[in-house]
Amino acid sequence: MAEVHNSIADCPHLHHATRNKARPSRALLAVAIGAAVTIISAACGGGAEDRTTPATTTVPDIPTDARLQSLQVDGGSLQPAFNAQATDYAMACKDGPNKFHLNATATPGATVSVVGAKSGDVQVTPDELIEIIVQKGEGRHRYWIRCLPPDFPKLVVDRPGNPSPGYYLFSPSIHFDSEPPVGYAVILDTFGAPIWYRRTETPTIDVDIEPNGNLSWAPALGFSYGTDPDGAFSEYSLTGTKVRDWATVGTPTDHHELLILDNGNALIGSYRERAGVDVSKLGDGFAQDATVADAVIQEVTAAGKVVWEWDSKDHIGLAETTAQTHGTDIVDEFDDGRSVVDLVHLNSLEIVPDTGDVIVSTRHLDAVFAIRRDPGADDDGDVLWKLGGAPPTNPATADIKLSDDPLNGFILQHDARLTPEGQLTVFDNRSDVVGGPARALKFDLDLNSSSAKLVSSINSPDATASPAMGSYRVQPDGAGVVGWGASKTAVSEFDKSGELLLRVTTPNSDFSYRAIKVDSAALNPADLRAAVGESQKPRGQ
Repeated sequence: MAEVHNSIADCPHLHHATRNKARPSRALLAVAIGAAVTIISAACGGGAEDRTTPATTTVPDIPTDARLQSLQVDGGSLQPAFNAQATDYAMACKDGPNKFHLNATATPGATVSVVGAKSGDVQVTPDELIEIIVQKGEGRHRYWIRCLPPDFPKLVVDRPGNPSPGYYLFSPSIHFDSEPPVGYAVILDTFGAPIWYRRTETPTIDVDIEPNGNLSWAPALGFSYGTDPDGAFSEYSLTGTKVRDWATVGTPTDHHELLILDNGNALIGSYRERAGVDVSKLGDGFAQDATVADAVIQEVTAAGKVVWEWDSKDHIGLAETTAQTHGTDIVDEFDDGRSVVDLVHLNSLEIVPDTGDVIVSTRHLDAVFAIRRDPGADDDGDVLWKLGGAPPTNPATADIKLSDDPLNGFILQHDARLTPEGQLTVFDNRSDVVGGPARALKFDLDLNSSSAKLVSSINSPDATASPAMGSYRVQPDGAGVVGWGASKTAVSEFDKSGELLLRVTTPNSDFSYRAIKVDSAALNPADLRAAVGESQKPRGQ
């Protein structure tokens, strides 16, 4: 039979852990266990001293081989399913109180306790965190269960492999057509557990961690590209406090990329509309007197000063717009009656480490460019080379020839990046223009011979195109992390041989812009857990 200790004298280690906690809210927890496992109530006392709230301790772990062997929730289900190596879990909750019953077993000789709770059924509200402690001698190992808000996107996790430690950042957007739309910035651990999140009142774009440890993202600043004159990327602390805004100057900020540089400045994209342009040579449906959107890149300081700018109209000819492939899908019709031809549509920016030049992905050119960034130099802003799409109109631009790709290049691509080894990676949407599946591509790039050889391709697990968005990042161990954009698969990771390690699908989400993975040292899990409740309170906005 299990032994239950019910007095503070019986569990002094847990009394110490709970007396220094912040003021608890009201909740009651029950734990049922298997034979030979002891349950210790963290409340331990009675009467006025009872602690009846799931909460977290301030006591650190002490190494022990004691672990949970099973964990189940009656009246709910764990997200993800229990894994003996995982410490963090979540449960879908409704608004208000949620009652659950926990069943846990631990390794022989260990005790299991729930911080801040007595024996009974658990009652928690959204965003609350339940902490479970497995104790053996002086050693302890902890587990956490988060009560998720009712509109949090459903996550389905498949983990056939063992990804390296780290965290996935992505932004599932749900109910896109609702008023207001619902978005989330989310951080998952490598078991697929949401260890941090923040609800946003609009679809969220480009969640990333910055060199200073803050997070950044932007709301969707327009239907297709940035058109909101007041819109900006925002930089936040983990608790949701806004640190600053990042915006372009004199032209609307685009939501595709914020790239904070080593010098403290930021590269941001924009689109500048230009009227009276003859685009009839693009084909049927294109006017002689049209308004077009040119792509603009600005380097801005934290104080909002432009120190470098590039405008596509000065460097890329009209003949490079691949309307012959996309037709009038590159024409944006706005609610105010405006019709704008989106000639370029940049969607990613990347700095070349050795030179400071800029790698740019352009969706409506089906091409990736390298742009000279050297303010004051004669060749500043020149397009150095181009991969994909139509031939460059400037004869000085190196036309990189692609080889070993059975599909002859990417279509409507996103997220062009350079690996530390100098390889180029691209997310190939394929889109509805040519059909799926979407692909994550890696090229050996040889600028001396103006050639790019496809060396690997990962196809969409859903075998479909991705109409928009998406990302592909190669990890230090050679694994690849793919965000599938406008697809039910939000993120997947593959080892360097292409075998699936982890896949997270979001069946009730419309899309997730990107998915990136950061090293485990980049974020502190205790800080992430502690910040969740605070991050739901809008601050500084």
